[in-house]
Amino acid sequence: MKKKAAVAFVSAEAAPFSQTGGLGDVIPALAEAFVREGVPVTVFLPFYRKNAGLKAGRLPGAFCADESVSAEKTFFYSLSRNGVEYIFVKSPGIFTDGEYGDGNGAYADNCRRFSLFCRSVAGYLTECGRPFDIVHCHDWQTGLIPALLKRRRFPVKTVFTIHNLAYQGEFDDNFIAYTGLRKEDFSFKNRCGVNFMRAALKAADKITTVSPTYAKEILEAGNGCGMEDLLRSRGDCFCGILNGIDVSEWNPERDDFLPYPYSPSDFSGKSQNKAFFMEENGLKNPQRPLFVMISRLARQKGIEALYGENGAVERILNQFDLNLAVIGTGEPDAEKKIRELSERYENFSGTVAFSSRLSHLAEAAGDFFLMPSLYEPCGLNQLYSLRYGTIPLVTATGGLADTVCTDTDLSVRTGIRIPGNSADDIVAAVAEAMRLYADGPGAVDAVRRNGMGRDFSWRSSCLKYLTFYHSRHSEE
Repeated sequence: MKKKAAVAFVSAEAAPFSQTGGLGDVIPALAEAFVREGVPVTVFLPFYRKNAGLKAGRLPGAFCADESVSAEKTFFYSLSRNGVEYIFVKSPGIFTDGEYGDGNGAYADNCRRFSLFCRSVAGYLTECGRPFDIVHCHDWQTGLIPALLKRRRFPVKTVFTIHNLAYQGEFDDNFIAYTGLRKEDFSFKNRCGVNFMRAALKAADKITTVSPTYAKEILEAGNGCGMEDLLRSRGDCFCGILNGIDVSEWNPERDDFLPYPYSPSDFSGKSQNKAFFMEENGLKNPQRPLFVMISRLARQKGIEALYGENGAVERILNQFDLNLAVIGTGEPDAEKKIRELSERYENFSGTVAFSSRLSHLAEAAGDFFLMPSLYEPCGLNQLYSLRYGTIPLVTATGGLADTVCTDTDLSVRTGIRIPGNSADDIVAAVAEAMRLYADGPGAVDAVRRNGMGRDFSWRSSCLKYLTFYHSRHSEE
């Protein structure tokens, strides 16, 4: 391997500065893992309204795109956190609100907003003279940058990571003036129009996604969201590298959110957390197995099979002697259904909200974690569940297939497979979980310990990224 490169990450979000989902967790955790390996990392982020109180220092210089995007200058502000430098791209006339949208949907000017973000970062990289070896862009909001740098013939290697191919940043041709690119930068096999993701997949030197199985799935028609031919054309420039988790934050032995810590050698604290969680959420009879689900209420997460006509949730609540707790926000109809179920069933608790405390506590309290995703690029909750000894029930897709062993051999098993995407499949998996629970603590604890023994730290992912950065193809 060559010398360890100086790396620039570019993302639309990174906790704690901005976050709407898993991407916000991934960026700081991966950046900090790089720093621990001696690799300096700078993360470029938009400066949103919520960042107004940050104590960030103004950097010298500014950038101004042509007036088709904005007549205002873009300024850059910097601060350091946990060894990582964060540079915020501030354009007062553009990023005056949240990340991508509000209760009324996506912002109408997202193409303009993220075009200016990409052009500003590209301008900073090419004009400030800072020595980065790798520019690593994450998801569609950053997708113009590899193409912009390539068009300028700027001598830096670019990497683009697909976190979810279903979201591509597609806009009408009328918006092309905002991007600083030309139609040919977006077109591929008669596909036209502004598409941030497609521009990145054409121009980046290397492409990754967030699990090996997802990387294979999206090469197939029907799974590739129209990008399968383009991805196949990139050959060995493309691979899947599994996400990790922050094992210092997600640690049942030292989790500040938990009233009772526990470990693989002593599960007594897990039982106490279960009783605590159930009392707090109005559930009774701790002898019943507790199933938990923490999820966006979106089609990807299986909400139609769960809450639709003859849905799995009501069948589970009626058929089995169990408790079920659901935490999440999303589709209004699903939120309404969860509230209704909470009123009707004494063995169901539904919380329409997002809470870090409640998420940690539910992971610690649960016996089983329900995750019937239609597709899952990587998934994080199954990793949290394994870490907390909460046995995941998962479909065999994407990162779920890569991280959960559903072999029935208790010496290796870490979870239970949901055999398909229907309500019947979910009910069948819950029935299998009930049989495992009925086998007694010995069987359940064996599966728990197997999961808790797996290493999903970011260091493993980080080392794979560093190897991929310097693999033969990227040097050509």
